[in-house]
Amino acid sequence: MQTIRLGRTDLDVSRICFDTWQFGGDWGEVDRDEALAASRRARELNINFFDTAQGYGFGRSEELLARGLGSELRTNRNDVVIATKGGLRPVDGGVEGTAGAGSIALTRDDLEAIEAVMKGATALGGPSPAVV
Repeated sequence: MQTIRLGRTDLDVSRICFDTWQFGGDWGEVDRDEALAASRRARELNINFFDTAQGYGFGRSEELLARGLGSELRTNRNDVVIATKGGLRPVDGGVEGTAGAGSIALTRDDLEAIEAVMKGATALGGPSPAVV
């Protein structure tokens, strides 16, 4: 599997990112064993880039991915890149209440402030291989 550099990081990731949205059950019932087998098979095929989020089945996707990659995460954690998103919380006005954010223009100062906050950021939560 060919790899590429992920943005401005020093991470080399597979050109294919294995998305686990479907593990959350938003598209219908998910067979747990098939989900685990799929994530393991992705690693066998040298895919090292996985996408998940707390919002995919209220954490079910993250849980299944952690279980599927459990031994891999314990032995080769630096070889696996997991992109996850958090912040699942109700927002006043639902989708309509957040849609206006798409029209907000960020200034150079805004972007520099965000960059400063995110520099060296690390994940503070989510499934841990120690609990799998």
